[in-house]
Amino acid sequence: MDELEQRCHDLDAKVRRVEEERNAVMMENEELTDKIQAMAQLRASIEEARSDEELKEDLARLSEEVLRLETSVGYLQDNLVGMGDKMKEVSALKETVNVSTEEQHTDAI
Repeated sequence: MDELEQRCHDLDAKVRRVEEERNAVMMENEELTDKIQAMAQLRASIEEARSDEELKEDLARLSEEVLRLETSVGYLQDNLVGMGDKMKEVSALKETVNVSTEEQHTDAI
């Protein structure tokens, strides 16, 4: 009977060690799960920051493009004003030529 009691005592001790190991493994599993979640959140933050950086780069590129287009619009507006002035000069010259032609035609008759 002593042998049986000793065996029961040994098995009880073994069960306690296994339960302690199980608890330790469960705690380690929880810690690892927490670390995985923290890494996932960090990855999401990095990806979000990366996309924010990409948006900033896009905004800078688009701002440069808007400035270039505004400059082009100003240049074209100046050219149109110049063309308008030349059209007025051509119209005045045409009118002068018409008047001169009419005078020559009238003198010839």
